[in-house]
Amino acid sequence: MPAGGIVWTPSPDARYEIFFPAPKLAHRCSTIGNHDLWAYVRGEYGGGAWTASDLPTGSGQFEYSDIRVALGVDVLPETKTGLRGYLEVGYVFNRDLVYRNVNPSKVDLSDTLLIGGGLSF
Repeated sequence: MPAGGIVWTPSPDARYEIFFPAPKLAHRCSTIGNHDLWAYVRGEYGGGAWTASDLPTGSGQFEYSDIRVALGVDVLPETKTGLRGYLEVGYVFNRDLVYRNVNPSKVDLSDTLLIGGGLSF
């Protein structure tokens, strides 16, 4: 699947990553010490394809896809180095699991919530 887009920074407090398959619109809300606090909304069209060898019918291929929307907060150092982190909550929908060699060939999964977070240095 092709991917691409642009990054638009109309001001030092706004950053718009207009990319397919994962756009993100962020706004700097505050500075605490030497860290900037950014609030964001993001989307993502995700998924992947795998081959498994331990399926009931032997080996087979399957694909997963979903659409995600999330609200979050990034804590970023003013310089390029230092402790950084994020926390987000979102909604995942349009979830499908497609088996290539097993019946039923398509499973529609229910919508779900997501919670994510991370720290890096």
